[in-house]
Amino acid sequence: MDVTRRGFLGLAAAAGTAAATAGPRARAQETRAQETRAQETRAQETRARAAARTWLVPRYGTFSSLTNAGLGGDPAVARSAFGQGTTWFSVIYHGEGTDTRSPLPPGYAGVAVLKFAAYENGSDGLLDAIRDGLPSWVQAVQYDAESWEFTPPIEKGAWLHNAYAGVSYAELFCRKAHELGLPVVLTPSLDLCNNKPNPAYPDSAPQYPVARGEHNYEAYVRHGLASAARWLRPGDMYEFQSQALELDPGLYASVTARVEARVREVSQGVTFLAGIGRTEANWDGATAAQLTAAARTVESLVAGYWPNVDENAARVRAMIGCLKDLGY
Repeated sequence: MDVTRRGFLGLAAAAGTAAATAGPRARAQETRAQETRAQETRAQETRARAAARTWLVPRYGTFSSLTNAGLGGDPAVARSAFGQGTTWFSVIYHGEGTDTRSPLPPGYAGVAVLKFAAYENGSDGLLDAIRDGLPSWVQAVQYDAESWEFTPPIEKGAWLHNAYAGVSYAELFCRKAHELGLPVVLTPSLDLCNNKPNPAYPDSAPQYPVARGEHNYEAYVRHGLASAARWLRPGDMYEFQSQALELDPGLYASVTARVEARVREVSQGVTFLAGIGRTEANWDGATAAQLTAAARTVESLVAGYWPNVDENAARVRAMIGCLKDLGY
């Protein structure tokens, strides 16, 4: 077929117009495809991080609340997060001896942890439980020394080695547990650093005082409480109770990083966790978004978290929202 010059130019113009139209369309399609691939990659990374996390979960408190639909809990989300066999479920010892119930929920695998607030206090410290007989289900023990009535004053002042006491109770706890072949979880509270009189020491002097203008988390770092991790073995756990800082993601991240660095400096193979969420006595009103923001700032530092929740619908819903954000 003969094509005139005018016809040829018309065909060329039409082809040029089609190409010009197809170019932006193809680029837009490629952009959408790239965005889809990026979203899929991020989703895969989120799922991988979720599956790899380690949790330290109080059985009668956090877990029971997060599975209580009446409080806004979600059993499916809880199982997705805590049902992968990497959760250490804990229950505090109250002197029940071998009658203490296992913290492992029915149908769940994990590590059964017996928690203590004292090394020895005559009723429900680690040595007292050993004297009365440890429950057969115990797979690990936790030392949760805090500024409360459950930790004896002498132990509050000698988390690390104390010249007056002549011991470190964290060291004694670790040594005794390891003698029994049990992994240890150390979770000293920030409030061990305070200016309250301690009657177990000369002149009732506080042993980990907070300086003028200082916060207790700064004193925690300055006094080096995390150096107690030197008495942990590979496979043991250290948790920093960082939840007090969760409303300020930058502060939460920076202080957690300093504590983590100290733990790594003095130990090897220790699982390091951060605290997230607070209960009624110290609730800060954190939303799911705020909990998530804090948790994500330390993902590269921590193996997982200790979530804190009590029987309160607002706090339960916030933590469930955070768990969903983290991929569960």
